[in-house]
Amino acid sequence: MSFVLTDQAKVKCPHGVDAVPAGPLDPKVSIAGGQVVTANVPYKLLGVCPNKPPCTAASWQPGSANTRVLVRNQPVVLSTSLGPMVPPTNLFLVIGKTQDKVKGP
Repeated sequence: MSFVLTDQAKVKCPHGVDAVPAGPLDPKVSIAGGQVVTANVPYKLLGVCPNKPPCTAASWQPGSANTRVLVRNQPVVLSTSLGPMVPPTNLFLVIGKTQDKVKGP
């Protein structure tokens, strides 16, 4: 089961460093007080990743966001969406606790 991702979700790189949205979110679209994340918004790390080379950011993999639900013509990101790490390592963002009120189709 997948849920719509908000900026209050607990997201980390695969090595445990917290990650947050790096771009603007629409303040008019929120769920349980958290702004909805869309596929055009990359994520940045809040600390230094211990991996060599270190993870620095992530963007959402095309096709992994929900294209049936849009915010300002951008697909919403789901708790099951894939966010490949930068630099490329074949690893993805780890999405932990998120809101559980609005499910993705």
